[in-house]
Amino acid sequence: DIYPKIKKWCNNAEYVEVGLDSNYFKPPKKKPSKETIDFLFVGRLVKVKNLFYLIKGFCEALKENKKIFLHIVGEGQERNNLEALVKKLKITNFIKFHGVLYKENLLKIYQNSDVFLITSEYESFCMVAIEAMACGLPVIGTKAGFLPSLINHGETGFLVELNNIKEIKEKILFFTKNVDKIREFGSKARNFVEKNFSWEESAKKIEKIYYEVINRN
Repeated sequence: DIYPKIKKWCNNAEYVEVGLDSNYFKPPKKKPSKETIDFLFVGRLVKVKNLFYLIKGFCEALKENKKIFLHIVGEGQERNNLEALVKKLKITNFIKFHGVLYKENLLKIYQNSDVFLITSEYESFCMVAIEAMACGLPVIGTKAGFLPSLINHGETGFLVELNNIKEIKEKILFFTKNVDKIREFGSKARNFVEKNFSWEESAKKIEKIYYEVINRN
């Protein structure tokens, strides 16, 4: 977010995206058949991630389709409050809190899920969304921070207005009614990450900047 301001102060500033190992974060060769469509959140369980909105929107979607499930990965000071909300809404059978997952376990849950959800009030970059996209997941995210630069609305996922329960419910249900779009959107998301956020692409951009600096001097 600060880059446009830096560009005003220093007009030859360059921006290079953070790289990701797209050979590690990748779609599974084959997903097992299952009865539910699995939605996934990964991140800190803190207020800025706005998980109360996510859970309420998911609950509204459940009223119309019971064949969906939400996985929440992460820890934070809001976990007890979130679990209390899930219990209050009587949807404990449709949501699982996994705590923090690392390496193979994190990769596995990305690969076993179908759609990624990120409903933050603010996101500076959102590496977890890029990891999910690299694994072939479309993303439903809020119009906050860097997320509009990551999500191509209607192509790799959907952007929703902050705290709009009806809108996120409709986007969740879109994927239940159009299951073929999960693969289509996910494939485009994977291609987007490979093109823009692989370590190889980041390295090429840095190398190009180095050569330009050397040649200038």
